[in-house]
Amino acid sequence: MANYVYDENATIVGRYRSQTDANTAAAAVTGYTAYVGDVTRDLTIGQKVTTTAGQSLPPVVDSTTAAARLTEHWKYKLFEAWNIYVNPVIPTSRQTWWLNLDTAATSEAALKATDRWALHQIALGDLIADRSWGTRTTDTQRQTAIDHIVNIISTLGKTWYGVMLADTGEDRTRWSVVSTESTGGGSPVSAPIYSDIIESAAELAPRNPDGDYRLMHSAHIPVGFTPDTPTLR
Repeated sequence: MANYVYDENATIVGRYRSQTDANTAAAAVTGYTAYVGDVTRDLTIGQKVTTTAGQSLPPVVDSTTAAARLTEHWKYKLFEAWNIYVNPVIPTSRQTWWLNLDTAATSEAALKATDRWALHQIALGDLIADRSWGTRTTDTQRQTAIDHIVNIISTLGKTWYGVMLADTGEDRTRWSVVSTESTGGGSPVSAPIYSDIIESAAELAPRNPDGDYRLMHSAHIPVGFTPDTPTLR
């Protein structure tokens, strides 16, 4: 039993434990609709459903490819990771009281650095999920990379903030001012992505986070990128 949200294209974009959670998620995004009632069969993020009078109805219209459904699933996991990071109820997640751990200027820069670091990692995961970065890699490698990003963002917010707070070099400054613009082509272009948790596009190998300010060559913030929506758009 589960509750679902679908978009204007009748594509499932979210699975929730309760009707209240589904209603809240749908209300936050224009074009999203919450199915009223539990669905007994297990629907997959990215699958299409038939609709009648504004309601989604099983069975699934399986008009999307397996690869497309996997992409939607990956993006949903990244969306969940971001929401864990910004949830102050979780002790290891972002806390406003962190600002009291040092001088105002240092603490604020460290918090900005942590926020922008987290956003850049989710944006990199978005490109990996779209298969638009790391073109010589397999879906198995992409799965490993995305699982690593999800785990890091879900669990290490407090630790990474501590690294930035203690930094005596330039990394805290660099991360705190790194651009998060997603303007697309032309001038200016979308901001380049930096990461300390993925090695490179060549193999998408996981890397232990250390705060190092590492450019991910040819990776830019996706146009329309929004980490707090299930499709990251």
